[in-house]
Amino acid sequence: KLQHYYSSFIINGDPNIGLSSSDIEWPKYGSSSHILYINSSTPVQMKDIDADGRCDFLLSRMSVTAN
Repeated sequence: KLQHYYSSFIINGDPNIGLSSSDIEWPKYGSSSHILYINSSTPVQMKDIDADGRCDFLLSRMSVTAN
């Protein structure tokens, strides 16, 4: 199943395309996304301040590969 998620993300930019109703839906990544920061003591979930830049980069690559 993990291969399906990767393949769908690479082809469509969305790992959830083509899922059956029993599959887990991956949440959309964007400016309100959080990351898991793991330091030497305790993992902490925090806002990903670089999310917009990452999304912009991925979206710009998608338009190049789609053409």
